[in-house]
Formats: sequence, C-alpha cells, structure tokens
Amino acid sequence: MSVQAARGVSFVSEDRGVLAMPTSLPVEETVFFTGLTRRNFSIQSVVSRLWSGPLFAAAMPASSGAVEVAMPVVQLEFLDDFNMPSEPIWGPLTPGQLSGLMFDSSLKKFLSVSDDRFDSTNKKSRGHPRYYTLSISVSQNSQTGKMEITLSDKFESTYLVDKKGDYIPFENGDGEGIVILPNGNLAIATEGQAEQGSKVEDRLLPLTSSSIDEFDRNGTWVRSYPIPSYYQPRFDMKGKQTRGVFRNNGFESLTIAGDSIFTATEGPLVQDGGAVTFERGGFTRIMLLKPKHGMYSPVKEFAYPVDAIPFPTSWGTDKPEGGENGISEMIALDENTLLVLERAFILKPYFRNHIRLYQVDLREATNTLGQKNISKDVRSVKKQLVLDFEDILPRLKPNEVQKKPVGNLENYEAMAFVNLPDGSRGLVIASDNNHNPPNQRQVFLLFRFKN
Repeated sequence: MSVQAARGVSFVSEDRGVLAMPTSLPVEETVFFTGLTRRNFSIQSVVSRLWSGPLFAAAMPASSGAVEVAMPVVQLEFLDDFNMPSEPIWGPLTPGQLSGLMFDSSLKKFLSVSDDRFDSTNKKSRGHPRYYTLSISVSQNSQTGKMEITLSDKFESTYLVDKKGDYIPFENGDGEGIVILPNGNLAIATEGQAEQGSKVEDRLLPLTSSSIDEFDRNGTWVRSYPIPSYYQPRFDMKGKQTRGVFRNNGFESLTIAGDSIFTATEGPLVQDGGAVTFERGGFTRIMLLKPKHGMYSPVKEFAYPVDAIPFPTSWGTDKPEGGENGISEMIALDENTLLVLERAFILKPYFRNHIRLYQVDLREATNTLGQKNISKDVRSVKKQLVLDFEDILPRLKPNEVQKKPVGNLENYEAMAFVNLPDGSRGLVIASDNNHNPPNQRQVFLLFRFKN
C-alpha cells in the first residue's frame, strides 16, 4: 500500500486559538504534520469541540488544577512479578512486544500497544500493528496476605487500519505508547522510520517522523496530531543525517493527565547531539499537547537530561562497548509531575540492561517549543531518582523457561496505574520481549505507592 506519511499545514495567529510559533522561524519549517493519508488541512475548517466527561476512574492521574506545589518524591514498594508463559505455551499469537499500557476502567481490563510490525522476512514478526486487550488481575493471597499479579490467557487483538481498512504500514506502525482520550478514542505514539535506504520485503521505506495518531476502538485511524518539523529526519547529499529523530529513538512514551498529553523522544534529536555515550549524556525532549479545535496540538516542550550510558562497577572492570540510554516510558502523576523510565543497555563485554525510574518536575523548565536546536542556556526539567531496578533484581522470579536465576533486567517500557485490593494505589511496569523467548521475557512488575 502506498501511503503518504506527511503533509503540510499553515498555522494562524495565537488569537485565533491555534498554536503560534516564534516569528524568527518560518512557519512551514516549524510544524510538520505526520499522518497516514494525504489531504488538505484548513485550520478554519476544523470544528471546535469540547473534550468533556470524567476521566476514567482512579486509574487515571488527576489534574493538578491551578495549584503548583512541588510533589514529594514518591516511594515504591515492590510486591510481585509475573512471567508470562512464552511461546509456544500460549501459541504464536501470544501477546508480545508490549510497549505501552493503560487501564481501561470501563472494561476493567488493560490496553497495551505492541511495537511489532509485519515483515514476512523476519521470523520474530507476528503480525500487523495492533493493540491488545489484556486481563491482568491483582489479588491478595488469603493465607499470606501478599499481593499477587497474574495475566490471563484470554486476550483480544485489535489491528490498526486506515480509513480504507488497510493495515497501517510498516513505517507508521512502530507503536510505543497508548492512552485513552476523554472522548473514548485511543491515542498511540509511534517512533517513525528514520533509517535512510531501509527496506522491508524489497520495498524501500519512506522516512517518517515520530507521530501521535488517534484511533477509534475498532482500530480505525481518525486523525494525526501536528508535530514540529524539526523531528522529521533529514539527510544531506552524502547520506549523513542532519536533523530529526534518529533510528529507533523517536517517541517511545505517551501519558495523559487531565487534558494534557505528554510524549518524549527516547534519545536526543540529531541536532541536539544525537545518541548519548558512556562519557556524556544529552538532552531529549518532552512534549506537552493540549486539545484545540477537536485535536491535540503541541503547546510546550521541555529539555530532559538523559544520563550517560551507565556501567556500574558491580558489573566488572572490562571496558564496555556499544549501547544506548534513553526514555522508554513515562506516566503522569499530575500535570506538572512525571515518572520517567530510563532504560539503558550495553552490548559488550556482555549484554546487560540497566533500568532506573525518575520523578520529574516540569514547572521551572524552559519551554523549548520552536527551538530547532536546544539552546545552551536552556533550563532543563528537574529529576530525582525513585528506583534503581538493580535493587529489586535479586527478588525477581527465575526464568521459567530457562530454569535459571534472573541475571539481567528485562526490556521494561510500559507503565500503568492500578488499584490494589486493599484500597491503595499501585503501579504495573511491563517489559517488551521483542518476541525473542526465552532470551527475553514478557514480565509484569507490581508496586505499591507508599506515600
């Protein structure tokens, strides 16, 4: 299927209720519209609508209102973990590559987007872009009082399609985050395709920016949200990337609080320094979108300081080689406070993941929206460590397939709130197994908020 992945849009002034960019930047170079079809877009033709109705119960973060008081750093208590049986125990359609998670109180189930994309030449590919409806239960053991998390083998798959009913193509299908919108539809963040000359099944893939798209509950595309053009990958005549998200480091998260949607690139944009190294970190970008005229549009953007790739001394003294670090997921505590999951991995001297959870305060950070390059005097968000996952590694259950103790953290990249049986609030963190069992597992961690 031939799909146009981008379209232009002109924005009118701030007093017309539409996002205005700094006058020092050309309008057409400031906003890039990602989408799944080519069509003309007129701001004047968009009918304004009110996003109304209650958010979905206590599993949704509350709006902070007008009060701006610093939230104390949360404390988490690890309760339990569940290893999803890997293929072929549940069969080839076993949910996998889970990259986003959210509780739907209307269904009493969880929705999870998969970053799997159909490629008949890849043995790990299981199907077209999709989201799952999962039955994750949390119960309290009547004998021990211990909280336990389990996943039922009863699940549903909903494939993502365009208006014609065709599957979303490979370059637009790397789903990494999912939220339920106030109107009942779903917003899904995708990383895009930023590798020049990349092919799938002998088809040359177009370059596509990271995107946020709205779908109805049947998986049908509704609309795309505007994304600044400096996220779009650009290359010079020699094939060197000069701008935009780089390969596999686009939008990796999506969360909602009140009428605010947040997303973030996994790693810094190319013009902001590119991938972090063992020697230096960098600034990735957190974007805030608000509803205007029936869709969400960017209103602010913040610089987030990503750590250099960690290599704890407890891992040995060999010089590490190859790896990345970046944001793999976020979840909003309120409209000013996020929990941000940083996931790092190294390739040598052995493959190892390092996962840390930070609490982030946005209130005093510079608004970088419209800055093609983050300025040197930018004031970044403030972050504080909540949990280093190395601290819970000894408590995790062994690999049920390989029958050996856990020696490495999994590829965690999904988070969702959950209400616990005792009335307290919990947090579920899930891993992406890349459909690569038994080396990588689909694991669900359960925590309780202590404060």
